[in-house]
Amino acid sequence: LVEMIESEASRLGQLTTRLLRVARLDHEEVKPRLKATDLCALVIEIVNRQAKFTDRTVALDLALEPVMVMADPELLALALIPLLDNAFKYSRPGSVATVEVSADGQYRAVRVRNEGSSIASGEEHRIFERYYRGVHAQQAVPGTGLGLYVARKIVLAHRGTLELEIEPTVTGTATFCMRLPRSQMEVDDVPGAS
Repeated sequence: LVEMIESEASRLGQLTTRLLRVARLDHEEVKPRLKATDLCALVIEIVNRQAKFTDRTVALDLALEPVMVMADPELLALALIPLLDNAFKYSRPGSVATVEVSADGQYRAVRVRNEGSSIASGEEHRIFERYYRGVHAQQAVPGTGLGLYVARKIVLAHRGTLELEIEPTVTGTATFCMRLPRSQMEVDDVPGAS
């Protein structure tokens, strides 16, 4: 019981810190403090932390080698957490949320996919607006409509993109893809790269 109380107190402390950071980010220009960051390691850390608070299963599909980006790890975590939280909230009980980290040419990508919900047609771009919540989302779970808005703002500040990937042949899934430019360290390691 004591462990549970300590765990929940820690979670509430982290949530409060996140809410304060989100409120500040919402009113200020985001200025990341960049340093070489391994996306695989960051994703593992976040998944291990967030998976404690859900009954959903998380499958990791990580690159075999470190996937480096120049990023502010704390801000990037604030962008990844709502993607993972949404995958848990909007998936079917007992389903699997998949987090994939890969190298896509000039970009490094993190894809978060869940089974059991999809974004209604016409809402694909609106879901990134401040306070917007899709029709299905309003009925399914409580929320503020700030998570995707803040996540995209953080990713844009890192010169990246955050988009919903539409797979016309697959229904009942939602996949969000965060792309960040590869780190200059990697470019320097490749002969003839610029």
